[in-house]
Amino acid sequence: MKMNWKRWTAWALAALLAAPALFAGGGAEDEEAGPKQGVTPEGVFPIVDEKITIKTFLAASDTLVEEYQDNDFVRYLEEKTNIRLEVDVAPAGTDASQKRNILLATGDYPEIFINGLGGKAETQLYGGQGVIIPLNDLIAEYGVNTRKAFADFPLVKANLTLPDGTIYTLPTVNECFHCSLAPKMWVYQPWLDKLGLDMPATTDEFKDMLIAFRDLDPNGNGLKDEIPLSGMIQFDGGIDGFLMRAFVYSPGNIGGYGSLGRMYLDEGRITAAFSQPAFREGLIYINDLYRENLIAPDAFIQDINQYLALGENPDTVLMGAAAGPHMGVFTQFDGESGRWLEYKVVPPLEGPGGLRIARYNPPYGGGAWAITDRAANPEAAFRLGDAFYEKDVMLHNLYGREGIEWAWAEPGGTRYQRAPGRLEGPGRARGDQFNFLVESGRPEYSECRLPAGAGERRPRIPGGGSFQ
Repeated sequence: MKMNWKRWTAWALAALLAAPALFAGGGAEDEEAGPKQGVTPEGVFPIVDEKITIKTFLAASDTLVEEYQDNDFVRYLEEKTNIRLEVDVAPAGTDASQKRNILLATGDYPEIFINGLGGKAETQLYGGQGVIIPLNDLIAEYGVNTRKAFADFPLVKANLTLPDGTIYTLPTVNECFHCSLAPKMWVYQPWLDKLGLDMPATTDEFKDMLIAFRDLDPNGNGLKDEIPLSGMIQFDGGIDGFLMRAFVYSPGNIGGYGSLGRMYLDEGRITAAFSQPAFREGLIYINDLYRENLIAPDAFIQDINQYLALGENPDTVLMGAAAGPHMGVFTQFDGESGRWLEYKVVPPLEGPGGLRIARYNPPYGGGAWAITDRAANPEAAFRLGDAFYEKDVMLHNLYGREGIEWAWAEPGGTRYQRAPGRLEGPGRARGDQFNFLVESGRPEYSECRLPAGAGERRPRIPGGGSFQ
């Protein structure tokens, strides 16, 4: 009987390569006895006993960060974990995509991609090619913080998990209320107080309030310069997003998810909000407000910079009601005018048919941290990503150094608590503190659901507001 020479050669070569593993002293049993490659158990710091360097590629979307390779947060992270990040940066978007493709095509790619791998399609592609490694076993053994995030936000895990059950990336999880509960409507409370008006609860009351703003000179300058209602084309600033939900379930809006956001699943069937009769009724209502000169024409074309200039008009307040996820899109957070604290959120309005809807968009958490097959120590690379979900690491990453960029509010303090004085020097404008951060695309676990009970410690930014 003849033996296939090629098959025999392949078998012999495989046996030869396997021999060192078969006959080396100790074997797999000894390897399992201690931590892998000097990695400490989950939750224990530093992550490795001896300092190592890990190469990363970062798609940077935050233009306020001037230095990524050697900033305060990177130094803090190295001291805490014994891991030094070597950061290769490209602006998020086309530049980052092109650079990523070149790195992958040449085979000269890093050990970790931070916010630079792409979406689900790319994740599945590179995972299938073996470029990025599965994280399921690492999550089970080392992911104490990741598992907690998955338990608190089951949709995050579901969103990251591919059809075959594999997880290739760690998520950014940020339960921010201006994201999950957008879009909103805001009203200038001093105008309500001056005119003796209550916060509107229905679409009719909302229109009556706008008419009062138009006709009764609430800013008191004797001019008909008041703008009853305005909005913008960005960041959930479209007025239709809030108003339409008094008529029909319509998830999207101008400046938000666009036309695709006006479609939804109804018992497994794709349904378009704009095909419903009630959608037409909502358009009639908005058109009526526009014809009555209650909506600024610019509301459908202006961007966030124009919107902010309107809200912070230096002479007098011009805008009565404003659409947006938070008041910082049309007023200046902690600005000199103080208007950002004077606009109050309008509860969801009840429409003529009794409908009242508020959209909730849960924090799905996109993939932000992928480990490649180039990782010399994948366990350490994973534990570093998991460390970003630690509260102390998260606070340092997002807000800077305790006692310098922020401090703990006193027990029982209010959510917004002004410090005795502003910071002097680089942190004065609360802008340069971003030099201490890595970037908004890193793994993050921001939990906003903690109760404001007595004795709870909340961070407070000097010269700014406290937060949870």
